[in-house]
Amino acid sequence: MAQITFFPGRYIQGEGAINALGKEISKFGKKGFIICTSHAFKNIFPGMKGEMEKSVEITAERFGGECSDDEISRLTLKARDSKSDTVIGIGGGNIGAQWWR
Repeated sequence: MAQITFFPGRYIQGEGAINALGKEISKFGKKGFIICTSHAFKNIFPGMKGEMEKSVEITAERFGGECSDDEISRLTLKARDSKSDTVIGIGGGNIGAQWWR
């Protein structure tokens, strides 16, 4: 049986990734839509938002915790409404920043 996996066009992870996020996002446009896990939204994003907004306009939304059709539809609508150029994910299985276009 064939297995298909979609990978992001660009992926950064590791020490210093968060500090470079605003500059990296600006390579894709002027607006970024960030989806954060609950922990990242509360504990990581607030400390990095100001630095990122020196390079790009940011809209952030908390991920609901379960990858479901309803959650995908909700976040898709929010991302479209924000008129962002790129979507960024912060949080997940590892501490640090993970993002994709």
